[in-house]
Order: sequence, then C-alpha cells, then structure tokens
Amino acid sequence: MTGEVTGHLDETPIDYFDDANAQVEVADNTIERLTALANLAKTQEIKITALSKELAEEQEELVKIVRVLMPNIMDELGMAEFKMVDGRVISINPKVNASIPAEQKPLAYEWLEQHGYDGIIKTKVGSEFGKGEMEFAVKAQKALQEAGFMATLDRNIHPATLLSFVKERLAAGETLPRSFSVFEFKEAKIKEPKAKKK
Repeated sequence: MTGEVTGHLDETPIDYFDDANAQVEVADNTIERLTALANLAKTQEIKITALSKELAEEQEELVKIVRVLMPNIMDELGMAEFKMVDGRVISINPKVNASIPAEQKPLAYEWLEQHGYDGIIKTKVGSEFGKGEMEFAVKAQKALQEAGFMATLDRNIHPATLLSFVKERLAAGETLPRSFSVFEFKEAKIKEPKAKKK
C-alpha cells in the first residue's frame, strides 16, 4: 500500500455565493410584494376619496329631491298626500333641525334659565385623580374644590332633547332667540304599499 486515497471524487466546483444569491432573490421578491401592496393601498385611498365625494353628491341630490322639488310640486297641487298608481303613497311632512352653536351656548342657556326651561340642560362635573384618590371622585363639585382639586364643569343638551324641546316651543307658537339655530323644512316621504297576503 502506498497510502494513496482511492475512490471517485466529485470534481464539481463549489459555488460559495449560491446561498447569498438565493437570499437576495427572496429579499427582492419580498420588496416587490411590499411595493405592490403600497401602490394598491394608494389606489384604494384614491378610489375611496372619489366614492366618498360621489356619495356626498348623491346624498345632496336626494335632499334636493325630497326637501325641495317634491314638496314644491305637492304645494302646486295643493296636496299633502298623493297615492301613486303602483300603490306607493307620497306624503309631505314638516321637519325641524335644531342646534346651539358653541359660541351661542352661554346666551342660549341664560335664556333657558330665565324662562324656566333649564331642566333640559345636563351638567357634568369632572376632575382628574391620582392613585389612592378615588374617594374624592364620588363627591360633588363643591367637595372637590374644598379638597383642593380643580373640577371641570360641562353643560350640554342632548340633541334629541333639544329637538323635542324646539318642536314643542314652535308648536306652542313661541319664538326662540337667535342663539338657537332652527331650520324648518318640508320633506317628502315615500311609503311602499303593503305586501299582499299570499
């Protein structure tokens, strides 16, 4: 024996950069997918903006039809209700929108108090407390002030309560001050016919 190593040797050269190239390809593919998704997200944003604008325009057109055009025609006909050939009924109903602009709240609330209507105003007292100060949270504003805490006072009228109040006052023939924003209008309602019993 001469000490020679015998047997078949694979003489294929080893590519030490093969794994590195594969990683680069994977990274490139991932970046391409991420870029594609970013582009898709931008496209969706543009679509949503356009659709939102279109929806607002369609809603505006509907308001014009039911609050202006149809009530005007019904006024011309001298009718408050009209039954269509297909059984649907068009009726014109008086509506009211009411609100109090933020800058007008002091004047509006003062008027309510002077006329004995301040029961519709809801008052909330709030303050911030640290750890271990829960006992103060359950006390009224006076107790909070005496304890040395600054309490916030928030007065508000629920929109539904305000609308109901305004309707009642208008029905009673009262005139509300300018601090109230009141918009009266007519609106057409189309009632579908009752489904026939089978």
